[in-house]
Amino acid sequence: MELEKLTKDEIWSSSADRLREIETDIRKELAMANMQIFNKDGKIPSAKKKQMKKNLARVLTKVTENSRNKTN
Repeated sequence: MELEKLTKDEIWSSSADRLREIETDIRKELAMANMQIFNKDGKIPSAKKKQMKKNLARVLTKVTENSRNKTN
């Protein structure tokens, strides 16, 4: 799955467990992207990293929303 191509609808329709998986995957991918400056292959385009950061924010927003709805 390409994490930078996730849509808002795909994120919003995911279960809580799947959201945690997506969050972990995005964090790992961002960490690897930040470390690629030391490789000979070059860097990942900043647009791709920016989109992954946006998707991570969307996932975290949905996780927070789900946890607030459970407590109410």
